[in-house]
Amino acid sequence: MITAIVLNWKRPENMARILDALRQASLVSEIIVWNNNREIHFVAGDDVCVVNSSRDLGLFTRFTAASLAKNEGILFQDDDVVLKTEMIETLYREWKREPRICHAAFGRSCWSGPYNRKNAWGDVDVVLTTAVLVHRSICLQAAMNSQHLCDIQGTPEGNGEDILLSYTAMAMSGKPNRSHDLCLSRELQDPSISINQRVANHAKHRTLVLRRCRTLFSPDSAWVASAALLWKKARMLQRKERVRSFLGRIRDSMRAVYVKFRAVFSRTRRGIV
Repeated sequence: MITAIVLNWKRPENMARILDALRQASLVSEIIVWNNNREIHFVAGDDVCVVNSSRDLGLFTRFTAASLAKNEGILFQDDDVVLKTEMIETLYREWKREPRICHAAFGRSCWSGPYNRKNAWGDVDVVLTTAVLVHRSICLQAAMNSQHLCDIQGTPEGNGEDILLSYTAMAMSGKPNRSHDLCLSRELQDPSISINQRVANHAKHRTLVLRRCRTLFSPDSAWVASAALLWKKARMLQRKERVRSFLGRIRDSMRAVYVKFRAVFSRTRRGIV
């Protein structure tokens, strides 16, 4: 199952449609809304967990919200898109096939040079958090890695969190992320409050974040090696737990068969005697 996480800032009127669409998706069992607008006390139904922040804590709150999630699958989406059920199902299907990378509706090919704003599909290094499905453990690791970007000030705070998430996933998996052409449009977008429209140095800032992530997550980085080792150990522990559980079920079955055999043998013996 999936936990859907939506950040709200200046578009509370969009949330009703967004939440209605998420409720219709059977794969979404939990919805978390993080409201960064102190001027609005956001309220939703009992089926939605709402966090009303006393100030704008920026975009890294995506990762904070993920730490509250019950599910391993985390669906981030912006507050200017409406995800149809079939779009969520596509992302989930692809994520189940390869849960160690990010699966998104939009990607960027920025393997070298400055940040590239053109859409790219297939294997990419950067995916946008417009709509992305990712494992919770990657979100938690990205939250810890955010300390390495504290000196790069952006508007809003935490701008470039999608780049950090993308590179964290690649460092942990050793594989590129993947974008899927879902024909998703920003039908609720208001250009006057879009980041790339109201922030003059948006592309320059994202290039700085991109270059920092390339340095931080280079193959020679000690962090990359340790993260890959931790992921491998976690997977080994999961496999051991599955084997232990399987052997336990076999033991219980054999014990039940043995008890039945003893009962039948005892009755048969009494009959013979």
